[in-house]
Amino acid sequence: MQGIQEYSEPFRRLSMDVKTESKSPPASGPPWEARSLFDLLSRAAAAYGEKTALQVSRGGRWTRLSYRELLALAEAWGGQLAAAGLAPGDRALLVADASPEWGVAYFALLSQGATAVPLDPQLNAPDIAALAARTGARVWVLSKTVQERFEDVGEARLFEVEGFSSAPGDGTQGVTRGEAGESDVASIPFTSGTTLAPKGV
Repeated sequence: MQGIQEYSEPFRRLSMDVKTESKSPPASGPPWEARSLFDLLSRAAAAYGEKTALQVSRGGRWTRLSYRELLALAEAWGGQLAAAGLAPGDRALLVADASPEWGVAYFALLSQGATAVPLDPQLNAPDIAALAARTGARVWVLSKTVQERFEDVGEARLFEVEGFSSAPGDGTQGVTRGEAGESDVASIPFTSGTTLAPKGV
């Protein structure tokens, strides 16, 4: 998605800064370094605030999220996911087209110390269910289109990615449940599986 790629430069700059700041803390602010992707988002929100983090064109109109909005939504939905039973170290499916809501869902999962399992939204229901079983994912974040392929999701806790465009309606407060470290896994992407069965990498 061109819009999101266009606004990815601040993250690239911040990644370079993190590598060099460990020995030379910034002139202002706490001298801590990012230990996870979610920490990196927190730093980006502090540094870039209202600048656009994610955007997408829908029907000729742009939907945009600033870094501050992205962080706030990720924290709020992280609390909702935790209330549904998501715990540090858990794996969770994320199956939807690229969008700002996808980004919110991804960082919401990371805010709880969970591992995201992003899958191609073109996969059929049996393949998605098989990869969920292989990874042990019990929380599923799916688009409406993907959900329609399933008659039953068993005991999985189901969330609709489109809902991540705004804060949870019940006023859930964001709570970070897990402290992710440098060696923890943020996501398990799978190969396309066009010639062989998909493999987690």
